[in-house]
Amino acid sequence: ITTRERIFTVAVDLCGLLAFSTFVSTITTRMTQLRSFNKTKKTQIRALRNYIYQHCISLELSFRIMHFVRSNKALLKPRTSTSGIELLRDLPDGLRKELDCEVFLPVFSHHPMFQRMIALDNKLAGEIC
Repeated sequence: ITTRERIFTVAVDLCGLLAFSTFVSTITTRMTQLRSFNKTKKTQIRALRNYIYQHCISLELSFRIMHFVRSNKALLKPRTSTSGIELLRDLPDGLRKELDCEVFLPVFSHHPMFQRMIALDNKLAGEIC
């Protein structure tokens, strides 16, 4: 084996090592990004579940909300929310209105004026929420 062949072999080995290292680095970076993205989504889902649980949202409505969130993941875009739950902003108006009513109607119903109004007209109470 001549000196030229040895230099060529070392150069080819170094190029192969560089290419392989770049490949491994790219895969590692992508996996880290994927984990970070999944962690963010799981944190949002957990926050949504806690919100539903803490506000005693009915089982039917909570199932509908979670179904919407799971089936429309591609439509949901990360947004800043004042409540810290980005997924709630992407709910359809009907679901959001029902959610607001279930959250705020019990608070309103403690006041005598709202108790009478709710007893007289349930739709009006829904509009106030």
